[in-house]
Amino acid sequence: MPLFLIFNLIGLTTSQAITLFMKRIQYERGIPFELKIPNAKTLQAMVDADNNIGETITYEEFMKESEAYVKSL
Repeated sequence: MPLFLIFNLIGLTTSQAITLFMKRIQYERGIPFELKIPNAKTLQAMVDADNNIGETITYEEFMKESEAYVKSL
């Protein structure tokens, strides 16, 4: 989805979004989100995902597992 459409959906112009980003950089005294170089495990997971390798579950299965996990906390 083009950036200007995303900005429009949240009620910002491109100019406002850039200004907001710049103000956050100033406030945070750096980039307002974490930037990382992926490690070997993450890179392999990305390759596997691109090649549809690995476990596949339905949304319903994911939600059941998530709810069970939350209850176990």
